[in-house]
Amino acid sequence: MKREALLLAACLNATPAAAERQSWVTTHQSTRFEDIVQMSAFADADEGPDRMSLYCDTSNGFRLLIFPHRLVMTEGVTKIVLKIDDAAPLTMDANAFGDEDTDVVVPLNTDLVERAIGKATHVSVHYAATGVAAADASFTFDNLAAGEKAMLKVCPIGR
Repeated sequence: MKREALLLAACLNATPAAAERQSWVTTHQSTRFEDIVQMSAFADADEGPDRMSLYCDTSNGFRLLIFPHRLVMTEGVTKIVLKIDDAAPLTMDANAFGDEDTDVVVPLNTDLVERAIGKATHVSVHYAATGVAAADASFTFDNLAAGEKAMLKVCPIGR
């Protein structure tokens, strides 16, 4: 019995964790001057440590953040390529932050992808930075389309 328990524990520990996902979640934050509506969603990479987070609020508009948790580009201004569902790949300007690992990649011209990513099912990212081997990540989102209309009201495109 003890041996079987040890084998089961070893198998469970060797199994990679399933990617986590969260569809659009809406919250409210009241300040003295305004009621801020906030929406957020995320998806862990289908494989690997990356996470993609989507944020939207009535004060700051739409934001997309990618947390590679590995070295995919050096710190500074760069470009990434996003492919959203069946649409053609789109090259975006981005800022990368981090030293040994890339902590976060922040795409800058998110108005180009806001509508498509706000209802996306599958998003892939290609990191192709100078001096670092090219890397890819793909993300599967659950049911973002259900919150798309609310997201576009909270964060109108071109804000």
